[in-house]
Amino acid sequence: MLRKKYTGRLKNTVFPPLPLSRRQVHRILTKHCRTMRPKSFVEAGCAVCGRLTPQRFLTPLNKYEGSLALLIRSGVTRKERFSLDEPIEELDGPVLAFGCNGICVDCETCLDNGIIPKLALVRHNWIGEVPEQLKDLTYAEGIMIARVRHNRCVLRVNSGRVRMSANAIMFS
Repeated sequence: MLRKKYTGRLKNTVFPPLPLSRRQVHRILTKHCRTMRPKSFVEAGCAVCGRLTPQRFLTPLNKYEGSLALLIRSGVTRKERFSLDEPIEELDGPVLAFGCNGICVDCETCLDNGIIPKLALVRHNWIGEVPEQLKDLTYAEGIMIARVRHNRCVLRVNSGRVRMSANAIMFS
C-alpha cells in the first residue's frame, strides 16, 4: 500500500494512518466500558430538593454530617387525610423527599454554609407522596383531574425553531 506524506497543516503526518495497536484498542475499550457502567449514569432523587442527580454525585443521608435542622419548618408538610373528619396534622422532622436517601452536591454545599438551598422542598415546594389512586393515570385522566390547564401559543419560524407569539395562559 502506498503511503504519502501529508504536507498541509499537520507536518510529518502519514495518510492513511497506521492501524491501532492491541494496546491502544484495549485502552479505548476499557475506557468505553468504564463510562457505560450503570454506576456512571444511574440517577436518583436528592432528598432535599427532589431533583434527579447522577447517583455518583449524591452523598448518602446516613453519611452526611451537616445539620438538617435548617429543613425543619412548620406549615409546609401535612399528613394524608382519608376523610374530612380527620384533623390536619403536620409531619415531624425535616422536610425531605420520600424514598430519596442522598443529598446532591449543590444542596450539601448550601446546608454546610447554613443556607437553605434555593430549590429545597422546605421552601414550599413539598407536595408529598402521590396517592395510590393517582399513580397509574393515563394522560387523558391526568388532564381531566388537573386543577389548571396550560395553554400557549407558538409560531414556527423559517429556521424550524419555535418562538412564543403570545403570553402563556392558564385556565382554572
